[in-house]
Amino acid sequence: MRVAVLTVSDGCFSGEREDRSGELIVQWCARSEYELAHRSVVPDE
Repeated sequence: MRVAVLTVSDGCFSGEREDRSGELIVQWCARSEYELAHRSVVPDE
């Protein structure tokens, strides 16, 4: 199964904060049967 990780956060989008939750999901996918198809960070507004 292919998955996409979408993080919705102004802080992560602007680079003020690290996207820790998105990174954890990407790592989980790497250890499982899921294939990461896409990863993106977008602002709240």
